[in-house]
Amino acid sequence: MKKYFLLIIAMLLFPIITFAADVTEIGNTDFNDAANNPGEFTIKGIKYTGSCYDLSEGKYKLTENINLGTNYLCLNGTGFNSKSVSIDLNGNTIDASNANEAIRSDGVSLLIRGDGEVLGGSFSVANRNGNLEILGGTYNKQVNLKDVYHEGATLHIEDGTFNSIVDMDGGSLAVIDGGTFNNRISLGVGTEVVINGGEFYAPEDDWNGISASYVTICGGTFTGLFGLQISEAREVNIISGRYTGTIAGLVIMNEDSDAPKIQIKHGTFTTTGGEASYGSIILASHADYDDDYINTIISEGFGIKDDFAIETMEMNGLNNYMVKGDVNIVHYYKVLEGDGQIYTKKSGDSLVFRFNTPFEEFQESGRIYIDDTLVGVAKYSATEGSTIITIFSEYLDTLDATDHTLTLVTDYDEVTTTFSVVENEEEKEIPDEKEEDKTNPTDDKSSEDRLNPKTGDNIMAYTLLTIISGVGLIGLRKCKRD
Repeated sequence: MKKYFLLIIAMLLFPIITFAADVTEIGNTDFNDAANNPGEFTIKGIKYTGSCYDLSEGKYKLTENINLGTNYLCLNGTGFNSKSVSIDLNGNTIDASNANEAIRSDGVSLLIRGDGEVLGGSFSVANRNGNLEILGGTYNKQVNLKDVYHEGATLHIEDGTFNSIVDMDGGSLAVIDGGTFNNRISLGVGTEVVINGGEFYAPEDDWNGISASYVTICGGTFTGLFGLQISEAREVNIISGRYTGTIAGLVIMNEDSDAPKIQIKHGTFTTTGGEASYGSIILASHADYDDDYINTIISEGFGIKDDFAIETMEMNGLNNYMVKGDVNIVHYYKVLEGDGQIYTKKSGDSLVFRFNTPFEEFQESGRIYIDDTLVGVAKYSATEGSTIITIFSEYLDTLDATDHTLTLVTDYDEVTTTFSVVENEEEKEIPDEKEEDKTNPTDDKSSEDRLNPKTGDNIMAYTLLTIISGVGLIGLRKCKRD
């Protein structure tokens, strides 16, 4: 058994070992060697042509600051995503500030990671007809992705500091998980934009803009003339975030005759322009919104923390519905059913509580506390409708005969209800259950015990499960909280 276990682990780890071995370390000497032998790829995979250096497909890691003078990196493929290049800045700088671009790629799937800087004259990165993924680094000039032939290019930014415009023209998907953006973002994406977090600081006379069919904002801080403007969307989901603008915090604009589907679940929306401000939230469309629809969009039936008023105005041929006053939108969690229940010990009954908490929110971050003690997930069940919590009798039997509190908590809000436990006066003597416990040793185990095998072949099963699960999570995107 042991030898098979080691064989499987070795097979699974082999790609990781291979990845590390395939990384090519490059420095100024390697670029000089390429310049001395123009037109051919060197042993390090660098080719110098004219004023630019191309890299062959592979993974590269900088060993020192690279000064390219008036030259730049030009990464060329033969078609959409036909070549894959990964560059690890490794704390160093690519300096092409005397050239127009520091990195220009065409037909290449480009990944940049690590701390360091990319300095260009007008563009830090200009990517054409390929995917672009940035996991770190500082970029002094514009970062641009352009899908010229509409092949479905994607942009993914996990982290980094961007001191100029981040611009996307075309493509199918843009995902931003974090980073600091010290100029505006302009994402003109054909299909979908997802922003999970980040700090977006547009200039005072400019704004952050998104144009896509489907837009989901799960978090982030947005400031500018408008904190964020979303246009031409068919569906907009604002899950969270902070939106501050001189004129408006959030603008959702659609020039089509049909209004987009809009949902605003959480968020803080403010203006700083005083009388010059139009509204913390502006919905602009050819369609007519009525007050009930506006209230549904904003509060979704759960409540809004601050009072607000809605004003209407026609401007630029669109009907503008403006929420006046600063607004902090939250869900107010409420108990819909089950408050004040009484449980009789040894009755075998369960206690069922129903809350207005959206079930997806509980699935993502929900916890249950009884008397301020976290309840293990094996002692209750959670089902949809909106959220229904069932506390099992086996756990209730362990509680003292007195009044108790039950609190449902998520990353958004919390709500507390009460129930009581009483003794069963008619209870008959119950046989010793120790033997039954022995035959069913897992019945009363906590969820943590069930998830941790102690010895034997289960170790291999759980090791494999962990690795497979990790692989399955690659690319999985979900909302992150502020």
